[in-house]
Amino acid sequence: MQELSHFSALQQIKKADLPSRVLNEIFPVFEQVLSKEPHAMIGVSSGVDSMTLACLLILRWYEKKFPLQQLHILHCNHRIRPQSTQEADYITSFFHSLPVQIFERPEETKTTEQSLRKRRYECFNQYTTTLHTPSALLLLWHHLEDRIESSFLNAIRGAGLKGFLNMQLLQSHPLLTATSVCRPLLQVTKPQLIAFCQQFRIRYFEDATNNELTTSQRNFIRHEIIEKLTAIKSWTNKFLESMKTVYNEITAYELPNLPNTSPHPKLFTLLPIATSPARNAQYAYRLPFMKGEKEGFSSATLLSLWNMLGIANNLSSSQLQERTKRLTTSSSGRKQKQGVYFFRHQHQLTIIKPHSPASAQPFWKHSLTEETIIKKCWLQTFAGITLDVNEERLVGATLRFPRAGDTFHGKTRNRRCLNQKIPLFWRNFIPVAVRNGNIIHMRKEVMEQLLDSSASPQNDLKCVHHTKSF
Repeated sequence: MQELSHFSALQQIKKADLPSRVLNEIFPVFEQVLSKEPHAMIGVSSGVDSMTLACLLILRWYEKKFPLQQLHILHCNHRIRPQSTQEADYITSFFHSLPVQIFERPEETKTTEQSLRKRRYECFNQYTTTLHTPSALLLLWHHLEDRIESSFLNAIRGAGLKGFLNMQLLQSHPLLTATSVCRPLLQVTKPQLIAFCQQFRIRYFEDATNNELTTSQRNFIRHEIIEKLTAIKSWTNKFLESMKTVYNEITAYELPNLPNTSPHPKLFTLLPIATSPARNAQYAYRLPFMKGEKEGFSSATLLSLWNMLGIANNLSSSQLQERTKRLTTSSSGRKQKQGVYFFRHQHQLTIIKPHSPASAQPFWKHSLTEETIIKKCWLQTFAGITLDVNEERLVGATLRFPRAGDTFHGKTRNRRCLNQKIPLFWRNFIPVAVRNGNIIHMRKEVMEQLLDSSASPQNDLKCVHHTKSF
């Protein structure tokens, strides 16, 4: 069958003809990481993995009717193999009418694997800065076997768990200051990529140097370890599937799922906060960091977070810089974007998405009307929170949420919250004991209880069932 000569022929592919893995695993990743008005850059080497990724993303572009000029093809011609120029010419021709950028290596530069990789990322970063589009993502072609090779390679070098996990679906990169890296194919094997290109007649090139054992340690691991493990007849699929399961289980334990996303590895260690039913939030997370530490709060990383939450569209460079500056230089403060609130306080970032629209009264100002009488010293369940009432003086008091005008020990309730460093968004949601119109008991530890309950990814984000002494 004749190979496709131009990407526009992909329009003839029917969704029903696509492999189930594409529909159930890869397309949901695109849905997760791309904003409503996406700008994407694809690193294309002309190999089977990058050609598959580029074609799948083009199919997604056609399906969503995104402007093709917002899909950029980036290729580095290192000029170290006889077919390098042929590959560059093919990419230029196949993706003609898309923005295609070919980077050519100057002859005087080094050609080691490490130097070529470094230069590739520098070229990608340079191109990203010229777009002036902070929501643009760089998508790369790495597949499951690539990740396994990196795990083995890092283990040989003495790396720990972080080095073993290595590649993630979405992560920052030290050589990329203007964007983040997305790897949608980490759950896909190379034979599956080859089958896709063969099914839809997509031409790709093989790099002969990848078969040379002496070229790099990675090549040795690929051919002498990975391929020999998968070549054992009874292990052909078991080894790869087992490694995939290991990655997913470790990541699921370390990095809880974000709302409305598929179970793929995430960039951030976001701790889900179990929210009171009274608050009625769609979701709540906190991102801790050490005092004075800016790691995780660079412009690129914050942009990745907003992309994951689906709120990065229509974000200008100046807006991104201003919001990053505010979150990294101030000890407190809040920002709201498309109904999602970001609170900076006590060396962490708290992210809350309330059900009420952004134009309504801020959720932290809502007055909650629930109340009950404390009848005895015992476990008291109130608004989804189980409290251990252990002081006789509280018997007969009213258990309720704070209200305007409340005082505690002669000070306004708000002043008490400030002294106790209770964040703005918690203050109306911490139960208090009231007698004769005055607060006689309020505990900051109740707030800490709710935060502590976030440690397990299995928590129901709509309720809390933990006990705390009151």
